[in-house]
Amino acid sequence: MISCFRSTSAPARISRGSSCGNASLIGHSAGYGQYEGRISQGKAYQLARNSALSTYLQHRRSWLPRTSRIMRVSGSTVESFIVSCAHSAAWRLWRCVSPLLRLIPRSQHEQWLTKRLRVDCEDFPPLCETSGSDARDEWADNQSRLRHLIAARDPSVFLTWDVIAKTMFVPFARYTTIELAFLQHRLDWNRWRSAIRECRAGLPFPYLPYPLSSANAIHHAYHLCLFEERTGFQTHKFRTICEFGGGYGSMCRIARRLGFAGQYLIFDLPEFSALQRYYLGSVGSDVVAISDSNELAFTVARCEGPSLFIATWSLSESPANLRQQILRSVSDFDCFLIAYQNRFGDEDNQAFFRGLPSKMQDTSWETRPLAHLPGNNYLYGLKTNKQRHGEA
Repeated sequence: MISCFRSTSAPARISRGSSCGNASLIGHSAGYGQYEGRISQGKAYQLARNSALSTYLQHRRSWLPRTSRIMRVSGSTVESFIVSCAHSAAWRLWRCVSPLLRLIPRSQHEQWLTKRLRVDCEDFPPLCETSGSDARDEWADNQSRLRHLIAARDPSVFLTWDVIAKTMFVPFARYTTIELAFLQHRLDWNRWRSAIRECRAGLPFPYLPYPLSSANAIHHAYHLCLFEERTGFQTHKFRTICEFGGGYGSMCRIARRLGFAGQYLIFDLPEFSALQRYYLGSVGSDVVAISDSNELAFTVARCEGPSLFIATWSLSESPANLRQQILRSVSDFDCFLIAYQNRFGDEDNQAFFRGLPSKMQDTSWETRPLAHLPGNNYLYGLKTNKQRHGEA
């Protein structure tokens, strides 16, 4: 079985470290930058001058003041504080009201999914004992808490559970305003608007400035959008996607909404694999949820290309031996989308990921700092000896 690791799509701690250097991969506009509420346009452009987004902003000056009026993300503004307080109050109310939803009759399909989830829970292996590692011990506590909630609570509102909100569902974050604005001002916004539209499975808390979606859905769509821009590969053209640490399955749902019709694999802890099967079954999305590393290697070896490997803040929060094992399993994949923080505990992630080019020499790598999440980075990988399927 696998060791304990964080399975989420947002960083647990936003460290304040130095950013990695950049390397050129493909000459596509990256679209990174920062927005600041009610500041002068000159300062906004200065903040974005080292990003490809600065050129984009110069051609779209007309919407920058409007965006600034609607969404203020500067930490020093009163408006930002009020918005944060409003989200916190609404989130507490949302969690208080959610138990009342158990009074709503469930369909036979929902009842079957709940029963299967609890049967899976009964078959979980015993949890590992105290390991001496704070991260592993914390995740053992999270697994134990999730097992209890699955057995005792209504899973139709699992996104309101404390352990889920703490580890993988962000009800509100300031960076969401930046990412939503970026998606909204794209020429293909209709495509992304459809992808981030939320469903009621799990009872996701709506993102108040755009209540048709959630902060999590916007964040995951932003990852895929920047990946497509940077590499030229569109999500729906892959035949296999393997995600390491897939949370409750949100990234998979968005990929399906973008038209991906191939095999989607998620490698995660047993409890979260069961939750992924429940959630994605509720929204009608197919997934192969795996918790055994040997099964993963066996399945990946038989995958069809082109293929994409995704690991957003999961690989960087895993033990070194598990990282190496996962990377060996997916070494033949065509593309890589990885997000990581500079440091996790005592682990120097910058040093680890800078060493990837020497270990996977048939892959071209590019590191891009997240301008609106200091101390965090994207790492894109593209096989150099295979044709891009957009040109095949």
